[in-house]
Amino acid sequence: MNVIFQLVVAAILFLQATGFGENPISPPPTTRVQIVNATSIANVELSINSSVRYPMFPQGLYTADAPTEVMSTTYNVKDVVSSKSLESTKMAFTPNVCHSVVIVGDFSTEVAPGEMLQPGAVPAAEPKRFPPSVLYFMFPHEKKVSDGLVRLRVINGMPGKALKFSDGKMIQDILPGKIGVMDAQPPLLQYTASVDDVEISVLMRQEDLIRNAMVIFYLTNGAPTFMRAFESN
Repeated sequence: MNVIFQLVVAAILFLQATGFGENPISPPPTTRVQIVNATSIANVELSINSSVRYPMFPQGLYTADAPTEVMSTTYNVKDVVSSKSLESTKMAFTPNVCHSVVIVGDFSTEVAPGEMLQPGAVPAAEPKRFPPSVLYFMFPHEKKVSDGLVRLRVINGMPGKALKFSDGKMIQDILPGKIGVMDAQPPLLQYTASVDDVEISVLMRQEDLIRNAMVIFYLTNGAPTFMRAFESN
């Protein structure tokens, strides 16, 4: 009897030591962050939390959104030619949600922080010098509004240039540094953009994996161009 009792006690102690029967430990929260370089200069150096991660990050590209447990981050982009740089505010990510961080700007120092050069702006006789003109936008990815329809964000990252963007039914006027949103869009549609009275065709086409999307306009050697990016769920 004593042997059986001792075995039972030993078994209980073992189960307590190994945590058997307790609630399992929840995994730490994660996020996936897609970083989009839509600046109006050829290349930037990108640092994440004060560590250089992309010493040469060309405009028009975006990073892979690998999982990370780092839930708050600051970014810093530096013009590799002039060495001018600007750090973002600290960004806090929603746990277990994917995100996009879109970076626009031309590193000019003639406009106030958080702004971009507007169309028709007249230079001051004695211009002030401000921090480099760089804007950081952070978007948590959301599920589509309904099956077969998506949301399209349209970002004007072109300093000094107004953007008109149309889906054939409505036209949105988007100033530099601003964002237009078009809800309930089909995954296949030909849009028309207009910059300086020049029309630009923008085809958005999704066939297999249907996701919310972004179109970001920026300048390459002073000329308007755009890139597409998609919001993974």
